Amino acid sequence: ILDNLLREAIQRNPDLIASHEETQAAVAQVPISGSPEDPQLGFRLKDMPTTFSFTRENATEKQILFSQKYPFPGKLGLREEVAGQSAEVIRARYYEARIHLIEQVRTAFADVFVVDKEIELALEHQRMLKSLVAIATDKYRVGPGLQQDVLNADVALARVDSLLIELVRKRNTRE
Repeated sequence: ILDNLLREAIQRNPDLIASHEETQAAVAQVPISGSPEDPQLGFRLKDMPTTFSFTRENATEKQILFSQKYPFPGKLGLREEVAGQSAEVIRARYYEARIHLIEQVRTAFADVFVVDKEIELALEHQRMLKSLVAIATDKYRVGPGLQQDVLNADVALARVDSLLIELVRKRNTRE
């Protein structure tokens, strides 16, 4: 049961899913950060006439621009290395979040298990008290028993019933 709960928590936890996606994005960004910027292509007009005729006015200067920035040698490698280290930090955060989630699920499971055992013990106690109430009532009917014994057994049974109600509520909360 615990393995199924852990598997489901890991697959469905939105914070863990977001952390995993962030890790994948950071890892995918590493090779991109080590490449130069994209080239730029542009078109520019200078001294454009008011008639908007490109063929009649020779004074209009038309330019096609192509440019690409190349950083100082070694900078691309450093960028890639920094991005790789950043991705490792993000990956470590993901594993930390995963371990924390597993710890939370295991703790919650242990809490529910303990409450279940307390309920089992209280049910066993209730069963024994019911038999004691029956014995005390029979003794009182026959004559040698005291009414006080019957009342004490009823009070103890009522306390166990109250405890059971509290334990069931506690289990529902923990679950």
